[in-house]
Amino acid sequence: MQQARNLQQRIVSGGFSYGGATLLMLSAWSLSYLRSPQTSYLLGGLGCLVVGLLLNWLNKTFALIRERTQAPYSLYILLGACCPFLHQFSEGLLAAVFLVFALHFLMRSFQEEFSQPYVFQSFCMLGIGGLIYPKLCFLFPIFLIGTIQFLSLNARSFFAALMGGLMPFWFLLAYGLVMRDIDLIVSPFLSLGTFQPLGIGYELWQLPLYVLLLTLFIVSTTHIYLTTYDERMRTRVFLRFLIFLGGFLLLCMPLQPQEAIHLFPLASVPISLIAAHFFALTESRLSLAFTIFTLIALVGTYLFCLWML
Repeated sequence: MQQARNLQQRIVSGGFSYGGATLLMLSAWSLSYLRSPQTSYLLGGLGCLVVGLLLNWLNKTFALIRERTQAPYSLYILLGACCPFLHQFSEGLLAAVFLVFALHFLMRSFQEEFSQPYVFQSFCMLGIGGLIYPKLCFLFPIFLIGTIQFLSLNARSFFAALMGGLMPFWFLLAYGLVMRDIDLIVSPFLSLGTFQPLGIGYELWQLPLYVLLLTLFIVSTTHIYLTTYDERMRTRVFLRFLIFLGGFLLLCMPLQPQEAIHLFPLASVPISLIAAHFFALTESRLSLAFTIFTLIALVGTYLFCLWML
């Protein structure tokens, strides 16, 4: 078992976790750029790296994983790299940056007596992300439930959340009125209310990546609920909110497959964090086998998507 533990830690938390994952990610993105040289691929690769680094920062700030690890970063960039269809820059990828910031401020509000500033900042980050990808606004109720879980919801923080979420749209309204561009004002709301028929528009390349995300989610969620009794209460609450958020985003994917290019980068944020918790803290032969299976699945997904291009 000790040998399995050492090998798994070398894969997850050693030098390979950071340098090797980065090299694989850059190689995959470089191949996509060479196939079709576009600035969008460069921006997409940069965006993926930024989100990955922000996940490491979030993990370090709140000690979501009690051992030092680069696993959240590595998982996120490998999940992005394994699907060439996601290599171009997208609204969902940029919105994922603001989703991480929104999570940061929401977690800062945990059991705060004066939680209003943090709640305001969290919902403001969601609002900015909603200007970029309007359907991110559907996370407002999820984050409001999060304030209840974090014991930071009261009358003042509720109105702080309302004001924070609306503030980016107030600025958009003011800018649109100055520019006399009504389309600019209404376009986010039109996009927010536009839905395709449920389950229509599915493409074959989405299947292996969705199955991989779902598998990581199920295994990691099971591990968290079975083993986190020895974690601090704050960590348990944070992880369970991430499970709730990841489950909601996973549910959205099969319902609106046309939004896959935006939803995959967003769903990978909470799933990378909870899966990293599993990989960094387990030490059995079974977990080592699952780690190796995940690496093989990432490579297989990449080859399958490359064949689908």
